[in-house]
This record gives sequence, C-alpha cells and structure tokens, in this order.
Amino acid sequence: MGLIIFLVILAALILYAISIYNNLVNSRNRVGNAFSQIDVQLTRRYDLIPNLVEAVKGYMGHERFTPYAAMLEKHPERVIEKAVYGMLPKTALGRQSLRRKLRVFANANHTHAAQQPKVLDLKKKSETK
Repeated sequence: MGLIIFLVILAALILYAISIYNNLVNSRNRVGNAFSQIDVQLTRRYDLIPNLVEAVKGYMGHERFTPYAAMLEKHPERVIEKAVYGMLPKTALGRQSLRRKLRVFANANHTHAAQQPKVLDLKKKSETK
C-alpha cells in the first residue's frame, strides 16, 4: 500500500514538473513572438523613413522658395537683405554683428541722412532683364 501511494505522489510530481516545463516553453515562445512582432514594426517604420524624408524635402522646398516678383511686391527690402545674408560668412561674426548692422529701407523715408544712402530701384532693373 505504501508503494502505491509513493508511486501516485511520484507520478503527480512528474506531471507537475512536465506542466511547469510546458508553461515555461510556452512563455518563451510568446516572448520570442512578441520580439519578432516588434522587429516587424520597426522594419516597417524603417522602410517608411525615405518616403517621409522626401515628403519633408518637398514641403521644405516649397516653404524656402519665394518668387522674386512676389517678394519685390510685398517686401522689397528683403531681396537685398537675403542677397547680403547669403554672402556673409556662416560664422558667429556673420550671424551676430554683421546681420544686425545692415539696414535696408523699402522707400526713401529713413533716419540715416548723414550717411547719404542711395536709392536702388529693383523694379526697374528686373524689368530690363
């Protein structure tokens, strides 16, 4: 009788150990599947990056380009400012001191008569080209 009880308890322990092992294998498979799903999503996002970059480049190009005629009508002083800024060095000197000292006026009304500034008519020059 004692041998039968011992065998039953031993069989129950073996079944319990097998159950625990199966649960561990199942959990390991679920973790592996979850990591593979993450890899799939990251690969999908990585594949979409060139499309995003092209879309942003197109939008940036649209924003950066302002037609010369439209700029001349709205803000004629910006034409000269942008031309001068493009020629300035891209250093701290160019960004800070030289940019702040440039003064361009859209018309003949200004406060710098002592320097005797000259009027530059950009509309007349653009029509001749």
